[in-house]
Amino acid sequence: MIRSTKQMLSRFCGTCVVCAAISGCVAAPIPTSRYAFQLESRPAESLDNVHVIFVESNADIAHAGRIEEVCCYMREMGLRNAVYFEPFVDGGSCDLAQYVRSVRAENPAARFMLVGWSIGTVCVKNTLTELDAHGESIDTIVYLDSSTIILSDFTGHPENYDRAVLIYRRGFPMPSLPRSVSRCVDEIFHLPVGHNERTIDQLVLEATRLADGQ
Repeated sequence: MIRSTKQMLSRFCGTCVVCAAISGCVAAPIPTSRYAFQLESRPAESLDNVHVIFVESNADIAHAGRIEEVCCYMREMGLRNAVYFEPFVDGGSCDLAQYVRSVRAENPAARFMLVGWSIGTVCVKNTLTELDAHGESIDTIVYLDSSTIILSDFTGHPENYDRAVLIYRRGFPMPSLPRSVSRCVDEIFHLPVGHNERTIDQLVLEATRLADGQ
């Protein structure tokens, strides 16, 4: 099902309440980024041009990676157009590509960052393919600790993006993508990577770059 921009964003009007219910009393809060002040100091109109879409992993049914909570945190910092996209609920890559195109139709100045978590990176990759078919690109893609996307080294990966950020556990293999930067986090297990302090810092920095027009 294709959702309009307003329909997509309306899911997150009560997002803090939803996140609290998901995380429970025992869950630690999402780390506060040391760069939060940089993002929060940007003009509201610049922040409103930034659309950060967090693509959930199909395998993380229990939301243990806490990607929706990270999305909530980014919204609290002023990124009102941060969106949590869950493929089982919101559709596939065609729907996500249509969402991007609909936002751009309303606001040609919109800047996009697609954040793929684990298997969610495949949805991001396929979304790039869909957008490429219409001659469109994405400003930034972020891949979080995905072994699945490494297969792109053999099967090919769309190149209609300006910048790729690869955030992986230290010592684990990363995909080979052009125009990419790599960031390692000190985690033993897969699940904490998405809400690791270094991950949050990098997401905030990347969003700030987009708000600054970089």
